[in-house]
Amino acid sequence: YFPVSPMDSLQDIRNEMCLEMEKAGIAIERQHHEVATAGQAEIDIRFAPLKRMGDSLQYYKYIVRNVAKRHNKTVTFMPKPLFADNGSGMHTHISLWNGDKPLFAGNGYAGLSDMALFFIGGILKHAPALTCITNPTTNSFKRLVPGFEAPVNLAYSARNRSAAIRIPTYSPSPKAKRIEFRTPDPAANPYLAFSALLLAGLDGIQNRIDPGDPLDKNLYDLPPEELAQIASVPDSLRGAIEALQADHQFLLRGDVFNADFIANWIDMKQKEYDALRCLPRLGMKTLTVSLVLATTLRSVCAQEHLEPEPGVLSDKYGKYYSAVQNVFKAAYRPDVILRVVIAASFVPEEVAGIRRSGKQYEAFAVTSETSVWDTYLIVNHQFGEDGLKDLKRRGIPFNYRDIRTHVYSAPISEDAAKQIVEIWRKMLLDARPPKERGAGLDGATYRFDLSSLEGQSAEIWSPNEQSKTGVMVKLGITLSDYAKGKSGLDKLTSATRRMK
Repeated sequence: YFPVSPMDSLQDIRNEMCLEMEKAGIAIERQHHEVATAGQAEIDIRFAPLKRMGDSLQYYKYIVRNVAKRHNKTVTFMPKPLFADNGSGMHTHISLWNGDKPLFAGNGYAGLSDMALFFIGGILKHAPALTCITNPTTNSFKRLVPGFEAPVNLAYSARNRSAAIRIPTYSPSPKAKRIEFRTPDPAANPYLAFSALLLAGLDGIQNRIDPGDPLDKNLYDLPPEELAQIASVPDSLRGAIEALQADHQFLLRGDVFNADFIANWIDMKQKEYDALRCLPRLGMKTLTVSLVLATTLRSVCAQEHLEPEPGVLSDKYGKYYSAVQNVFKAAYRPDVILRVVIAASFVPEEVAGIRRSGKQYEAFAVTSETSVWDTYLIVNHQFGEDGLKDLKRRGIPFNYRDIRTHVYSAPISEDAAKQIVEIWRKMLLDARPPKERGAGLDGATYRFDLSSLEGQSAEIWSPNEQSKTGVMVKLGITLSDYAKGKSGLDKLTSATRRMK
């Protein structure tokens, strides 16, 4: 957080963005690098009336994108562009004034007035419905997950940033009294989001909605039984849609929104949700699995959806691996030419390869949505049985029936298939193998057969630390590159191109 040059390599670009925004009449308060990798930046603009702030945000995005393009950079305002890293929010500071009199200043908690506390009560009450407007995409809810400083808990506090509403206390001045709603993200339409927030707060004032007691402790550190008592935002766009369907009367006051708008908004969001719900998610795990295939899988489509039979999987890793392999064999049959367990992967059921049917070739990648299994595997590897017992004590189950396996594929030419095989051969076989083959997390030995294309066969080691290091030394890749999202993906695909 807040690094300086040379670690912060984008300071000059941000300065240029700020200067351009000031030329457009947008007052800048501060700018700095944020905590996420790959150049996450924060540029704060000074407070303004609601409509003017909405206008400023439109100019803000336009200027930022164009200055970035001037430097051959690309800017994204996606709420969650990178897996396993902090997302990007649109923290919204709100205060009410009567002329020159700040109405949120008082003698209550954190120097707030009763009006401010009722305003907080209104936002917390309607927050689930508000997220359908302030967090309007499926990607929005990939940011709103526990951890990564995401404000998922519906609470307020002056002392920590894990609450959805924070009360800034930088200045004792009555004019500085405000609340910060941290849930919204940059995908929101600012005019709709700010208006909805104002109506929710005004409903709290009109109905004197008590926000409850503040939570002046880190909500992420609470034990599960205490955390379960705290309300949270919806965990999906579908949940937000349902919340807005059930709670939108507060938005109909004052003729700001009307029933037709709410109905059409819900219908539009439902269609967006359904369109993505029907497709397997191409998340970072698939990108990791498909690193070498990135130049070939230009138009990725879902081909199959495999699901292990309920009850097949057990808590023994060997049986689990065997069950998943049987599912793979049933899907691929003898037409698999190459199956490679990518060295970057933690779990060996993530597979990339090539298959042939007659003279037709396909490149494919397989990924399993096994976040629960990843947790089990990593904790077991790091902390053993004691770690697993601790997780179970905290109420984290391992439900293997939740596992879903997806296959992504695209047709390729025979020349492309041979080219990919050659890249893999150089990448995996020319790298110095570890002294003990098959020394992976499960002790298995993986094999792949090139005889159909190359007239030779070879053995590949399990995806342990030694083999990962060996492959990456050969390609000039570091372990940290795998955590850098698209930049890490670009670096690895570039390395494979150089080896052709």
